[in-house]
Amino acid sequence: MKKSKWQAIVEFASQLSQIRDNRSTDPKPQHKTKKKTLKQGLIALTLFLFTSQAFAYTYYSRTNGGLWTSNTTWSTSGYGGFVNIGTYPKSGDIVYIGNGYTIYINASVNCASIIIGQGVSGNLEYRNTGSYSLFVSGSVTVNTGAKFRYTGATAVTSNLLLGGNFSNYGEVDFYNGVSQVVNTTFLGAGNSIVTGNGIWDVNTVTLNKTSSTAQLTVYQNAFETSIKSFTGIKGSYIHYNSGTYSINPTPGTFTIGPYMKYYVPQGTMWFASAASDVVLQGALYVNGGTVKIGSTSGTQGLRSDRNGTFTPYLSVTGGSLQVYGGITYGGASGSEPFSFYMTGGSVNLNSGTTGTNRQVFYVNDVAGSSFYMSGGIIYLEKPNITGSTIIDFAVPGTSGTVNSNGGFVYFGTNNTANGSVFNFKPYANVVQPNFRITGNTSRSISLRPSFSSTSGFKIRSLYIDIGKIFDIRSISGTTGDTRTMTLTSNCDGVNALYNLGTFTARSSTVTFNPSGAQAIGGSSITYFYNLSINNGSGITLNRTSIVTNYLSMVSGKLNTSNANILFLQANANANLGSSTSFVNGPMIQTVATASAISKTFPIGCSNAFRPVVLTVQHTNATSVTYRGEVFNNPASSLPFALPASIANVSNVRYARFIRSNVANFSTGSIQMYYDTDDGVADKNTLLVAHDNGTNLWQDFGGTATANWTGNIVSASFNNFHTYFALGNPPGGGNPLPIELASFHAKLVNKKV
Repeated sequence: MKKSKWQAIVEFASQLSQIRDNRSTDPKPQHKTKKKTLKQGLIALTLFLFTSQAFAYTYYSRTNGGLWTSNTTWSTSGYGGFVNIGTYPKSGDIVYIGNGYTIYINASVNCASIIIGQGVSGNLEYRNTGSYSLFVSGSVTVNTGAKFRYTGATAVTSNLLLGGNFSNYGEVDFYNGVSQVVNTTFLGAGNSIVTGNGIWDVNTVTLNKTSSTAQLTVYQNAFETSIKSFTGIKGSYIHYNSGTYSINPTPGTFTIGPYMKYYVPQGTMWFASAASDVVLQGALYVNGGTVKIGSTSGTQGLRSDRNGTFTPYLSVTGGSLQVYGGITYGGASGSEPFSFYMTGGSVNLNSGTTGTNRQVFYVNDVAGSSFYMSGGIIYLEKPNITGSTIIDFAVPGTSGTVNSNGGFVYFGTNNTANGSVFNFKPYANVVQPNFRITGNTSRSISLRPSFSSTSGFKIRSLYIDIGKIFDIRSISGTTGDTRTMTLTSNCDGVNALYNLGTFTARSSTVTFNPSGAQAIGGSSITYFYNLSINNGSGITLNRTSIVTNYLSMVSGKLNTSNANILFLQANANANLGSSTSFVNGPMIQTVATASAISKTFPIGCSNAFRPVVLTVQHTNATSVTYRGEVFNNPASSLPFALPASIANVSNVRYARFIRSNVANFSTGSIQMYYDTDDGVADKNTLLVAHDNGTNLWQDFGGTATANWTGNIVSASFNNFHTYFALGNPPGGGNPLPIELASFHAKLVNKKV
């Protein structure tokens, strides 16, 4: 067929799409005119389908210097042949221009595909007698030695409208001067690719496919670097080469339209290198290459701006996105949604020489917004230059969706200035990515919650580098001291909090509450005000930590060791814990008062929860530490003899308390807890045994609450040494429990 119905429909759909796009962007659409145009188009299409020729032809160049619309220019029997059973190439026809032939485009014409040259020469040129358009529904191939060009000195603008591929192994020259050009438009419903190692010199290139998913894949960087200006209306542009393409390097704002998608799987693509703004209405995918946004001064950056129904979308799955300013919303788009998606690669923000006066990274907290991060790193090189009233980092917190499965946000780089203070927006109901405060080791860099905020917040983990500071207080310096920080994961497979610098807790609560085991590590001692352990998988101290107010054991164990111990200061205390939540290892409580005071040790060993409450009174307020730990070893094996008042001591465990060497102990008592394996069968005869510091157990008596499971409070005592254990007096009923070397059983009346 001269033109198939499908080809006609595709061309007509492209025309309708352009009409629709023009109507949607026209501030004052002329509805009657548009309806008339559409009606005329439908009539034209109908007539065309019924009057098109029955057959398509393959045309070969016949006359050197011939005009496209002349029948004598073409042959249907081969190069230079004298047989032409058609007329000249039209829709659906295939065109071959052979070596040694030059053909001139002298009207607006179309065809299915064009092959120029046979590997030596061959030319296709636009005449300078007018502005002409060549529509090729398929592909154009310029072979080695061939040329496709406009060389006239007349000021005309012609067009190449291309539905398929553009392959150039010879020369494409569409720019003979500022007003002597050929513009190229890729359209239609199919995908197009640009290939070939030939010479390119093109003018304006437009991508206007019938859908945003139809692709233009550019394999040749030489094609891109020759483009004078690029216009993206609809389609997916894929920079699939290793070169650098500076797209529209002019001072004007560059807009990624609502029907455009840009993919950069390799090489470098720099949007608006001389402009402060790039407006994102469509989608940008950084999936292996490098993308740069805006001028190096970095006064603005990438701005989301919803235009129509599509939510602006930024995806980083590999490679690098360099935004010299920040990522935030357009000037009038603060209530519009924006979607950010990251699984790998890096995003580098606010690295410009001036820096942005707006947010550095900001996803609007509105319905429809989304933040997804499972890998990669977002780097914030500088805080915003406006000051503390502007948020540096924020994800949606009350509306929209947040899904943080991994990845890091780095506050600071090696280029960050000394004294820089970043801030982030805290939200109680969403989990933010892993945070790391970092930069040059000799520079002080801080991170704090945003201006005047009081909300608690959740982050996956917190990493504080050498010389860096995390301060729980708002950057405004007046609020937020009592907020709660929840750490839900870890930064390295182990540590939820890794501190090489300074953690300033103020009056806050830090909670560990994830689905997997966590640890607290680093070279610096971390000071907590309130520390809450709420992790069923357990927390391990890989560095000594200090609590200044309260330890709350809610769920899971806190695993300590002799080298990495939990230290509670004089004003601190703890809850009792539970059988599922206790300190598994040593902990220290501090007493610095002459008044009687009780200190709770929610301690245990392995799976045995055996808390202790120690009540002491000192003769002065000199600070004294008590280091308590439970051992699942027989107290009976310790080198202390039994006095007459004690028949036996526990065969399963004891508590050890190491008191600092300060001679100010006056009186005290101890409350010890027991469970079924401790063998307390007779609470009324149970006692507390304590060593005398040399060779003998002492009987401290006591009052117990129940058999088998309960606690006992000793009588008051006036000396303090090291070991405490449950004891049983002569005639008492507490086996504690006993260990039998052997036993005999006898059957009497058929019973044992």
